[in-house]
Amino acid sequence: MEKKISRWIQVFSAIQFVAYMLGFYNFAAYATEHKQLFSLDLTSLSGIYYWSILSMLCVLGVVMTIYVSANYKRKRNAGRVIALFSFLSPIIFCWFLIVPATLSLLTIFFIHVDEIENQRQ
Repeated sequence: MEKKISRWIQVFSAIQFVAYMLGFYNFAAYATEHKQLFSLDLTSLSGIYYWSILSMLCVLGVVMTIYVSANYKRKRNAGRVIALFSFLSPIIFCWFLIVPATLSLLTIFFIHVDEIENQRQ
């Protein structure tokens, strides 16, 4: 069960990474007066969809990460800690989404490394 949930955390992190990069691109395009792919403004339908999906992924990721961390103790938890920060970071960095994107990428990497290390033990 732990391995399945860890795999889902990786999948959600990958989806979230793509969403963050789209958001960062749109923000950078808007800031440099280039054409955006879609509007991130909450007054537009695309913006409401974007932030709703991102919020849903964040809540799912936080709950799954806390569940796995509380129920399955390990010596190596770097991936889980980074995952928790990655899923919570849009609260702080909502307009500069490259930081949460970086944390999502680190989450994918460290959970994979943690899985390899735990299989060796």
